[in-house]
Amino acid sequence: VKAYGWELAFEREALKLRHHETYCIRVSAMIMATVVVVIISAPVVLAIVTFSIYVAVGNELRASTVFTALSLLNLIRFPMAFLPFGVSEMLKIAVSLGRLQTLLEAEESTRSAQAASTDEAGGSP
Repeated sequence: VKAYGWELAFEREALKLRHHETYCIRVSAMIMATVVVVIISAPVVLAIVTFSIYVAVGNELRASTVFTALSLLNLIRFPMAFLPFGVSEMLKIAVSLGRLQTLLEAEESTRSAQAASTDEAGGSP
């Protein structure tokens, strides 16, 4: 790289990739923060909406109904909290499998890596 004077070109390319990576990490962190806020607030909002609709339909809230509903909502809180993480991991698996399939379906190279490196260095195979 130094011998050919490509230092600045490689530095610019590396900086461009770093900026893009930083942007992606920032966006990912914002999305994760939003998901955490939704996970924390969802059970409370769900309980309020459920009881509001129950009363709006014309039913009367009784302690037995409230305790039963709250215990059922508490049971589904854990699966609801981990659903976004499960979806995220499934997407990562799908991307990884796609990359692996692309690699496995790629055409075979006719030159080996060692022969290519000796040719670039000016030597003969």
